[in-house]
Formats: sequence, structure tokens, C-alpha cells
Amino acid sequence: MSNKNRSLQATSLRDAELEISRLGESLKDPMARERFAGVQRDILHEVKSGLCTAEQAIVYAQNFVTWLGEEQMVRSQNLVAA
Repeated sequence: MSNKNRSLQATSLRDAELEISRLGESLKDPMARERFAGVQRDILHEVKSGLCTAEQAIVYAQNFVTWLGEEQMVRSQNLVAA
């Protein structure tokens, strides 16, 4: 792999790391944050391994945060109703 390609990959990985970390900050529930941290670690590993692109990882993280946010909202509503 050329240095130019390595640089592009590193930049894309760094961009993914920053964006995915930012997405996780929106979660307030400790359990949701823990789950997100595990998925974040796994998808960044996939980017590093070349199994997916940084863009694919970011989209996956966005969808996962949306799902966790909905789950977090339902859980908090159930606690209020109880």
C-alpha cells in the first residue's frame, strides 16, 4: 500500500473515530452508552481491517444511535409509568 493510500485511510479512520464518538455523546442512559461503546470498538476495528469503509461505519453508528435513543426513550417512559 502506498503512503498516499495509507494517509487517506488514516484520515478516513480518524474522521470515523471522531464522528462516531460524537454520536455516542447523545446517549444519556449508562446501559445504552456501554452498548454503544462496544459497537463503536467493533466497527472501528472493521474499518482498520478493511472490512468496511469509514462512511459505512458512520452510517451504521448513526442508525445504532437512533435505535438506542428510541430504546432509551421507551425505557424511561416505562420507569415513569411504573
